[in-house]
Amino acid sequence: MKRLLFIGLLMLWPSLLPAASAQNVAERLVPLGYGISGEEIYVNSLKISPDFKHIGYVSRIGGSFRVWLDGVSEKSHGGVTRQSPFFSPQRNRLAYIAQDKEDMFVVVDNQEHDRYKQVGTLTFSPDGSRLAYRAEDHQGAQMIVVDGKPGPKFEVGVSNTPGIVFSPDSKHLAYVGISGNNAAIFVKDNKKLESFEKIEQIKFSPDSKHVAYSAMEKGKWMVVKDDRKGPAFNAAGNLVFSPDGSQLVYMAEKNRRRIVVRNQEEITGEAGALFPAFSPDGSRFAFLSIRKGGKFSYVIDGKPELAIDIPGRLIFSHDGSSTAYAARIGDKWHVVKDGVKGPAFKKIAAFSFSPATNDILYAADNDEGKTCVVKNTMPGAFYDAIGAPVFSQDGGQYAHAARRTDSEMFMVVNGVEQKPYPLIGIPFNEETGQPQMTAQQPFFSEKGNRLAYPVYDVKLTKAFMVVDGKPQAQFDAIMEPIFSADEKHVAYMAKRDNKWFMVVDGQPGSLTCDGMIRGATIAYDPSTHCFFILVASKKEAGLAFFRLEAEIKKNS
Repeated sequence: MKRLLFIGLLMLWPSLLPAASAQNVAERLVPLGYGISGEEIYVNSLKISPDFKHIGYVSRIGGSFRVWLDGVSEKSHGGVTRQSPFFSPQRNRLAYIAQDKEDMFVVVDNQEHDRYKQVGTLTFSPDGSRLAYRAEDHQGAQMIVVDGKPGPKFEVGVSNTPGIVFSPDSKHLAYVGISGNNAAIFVKDNKKLESFEKIEQIKFSPDSKHVAYSAMEKGKWMVVKDDRKGPAFNAAGNLVFSPDGSQLVYMAEKNRRRIVVRNQEEITGEAGALFPAFSPDGSRFAFLSIRKGGKFSYVIDGKPELAIDIPGRLIFSHDGSSTAYAARIGDKWHVVKDGVKGPAFKKIAAFSFSPATNDILYAADNDEGKTCVVKNTMPGAFYDAIGAPVFSQDGGQYAHAARRTDSEMFMVVNGVEQKPYPLIGIPFNEETGQPQMTAQQPFFSEKGNRLAYPVYDVKLTKAFMVVDGKPQAQFDAIMEPIFSADEKHVAYMAKRDNKWFMVVDGQPGSLTCDGMIRGATIAYDPSTHCFFILVASKKEAGLAFFRLEAEIKKNS
């Protein structure tokens, strides 16, 4: 049996909810906690785990606070910080900062750490296996506690800039401590290393084998990589490692000129250099040269390109074989791809490479104020307005919304207009003045074989989803469509008569709720298992929390 899972906070007890009516979908509820009489749940504290399966929140009864995970409460405390609780990435570990009398302490995995005067800046490692935070003991010294073990103490404190930095593989961390004489000390893996007047940006290489930081010594700035000092400059920063970690580049100032330093080699351009960039595989390198006379040119693999008046950002294709950038030459804008200047426009925006091919898309305005989408060098039809063009993940499809008149919009797929509608997307919420979602865009399935987008009928004040070119049932409101990984199913939230429910493959479910937690989204696990968070109330005891699971039959 295929399963579609959905997390919800529903207004009624599960036993009072009606049975599902959708022909190919069977729904059921899994409790995730509920309010207790006299205990207040802080709705703003609600957090969703990265896999969308769990929820954590803070409640208060009298003068006591406690944190809940999926309806199971942890120990009561005199206080819990406003930012708590915290979920780790990947592993869904739950941590929070609590206070009892004069002590503050961290609780992670329901285990209390040592107590301090102050605790803050909880930071999980990228894989969620490690936890570090700043602590101040009752004598006023600060330290970083890593995996429950305190590091060296600092009289002045631990610098907020750059803060606690973990390596990508989670095995290392670095930060800056400030000693009693205000010296900045670089600390790696809780061991004191070099001391400087100031230390700013810390950067680990993508392979985690190297670490670099910018530091001031005797009034000059330098970059230190793996304990080796680089040359001194008036300024040095914006550190960038190549994707394979073998190269380091950064910006510096020398003799009042901006330059690029690559592996300790100074690159000056004609009158200066800016914006170093590597290709995704690290085999290619580019920077912007400031030319004499106020012009610019990109230098790619050591070869200067066209002279331009105003540069846009340069990007590499996914495989690094192609480059492209926007540039103003004279009074017109062009996209320059692999050194070849494209057609002229008044304005260029929303510029991107396909995620799987070397094709580019961008939006462009002509002198009459009309807008089109350009694929490579071929402009499409011009409209009064367009949405940002979007490639499918396989790069074989592209689409964008377009408006020709005030009362007519299209979704344009591969340059071909689909059926017109009054409004593509979700309108502004009348109560808050905020949009329900950013939805004037196409939503492709993972392989690009299917397309969905929301539509709003202004006259009927009804919303509906268009899937594969066919409109589905109408509702008062709808949210973003999400396809399963195998592209067989699409699910989204819909609203009718002030109740929200799930729609799977066009079939509305019968389990309803009053609202949704901000930041929630549908996610599949593995391909037809959906998760979502909702909010509602139970009159007798405040809020109730449930996960709504929907099983999709094999023949659906």
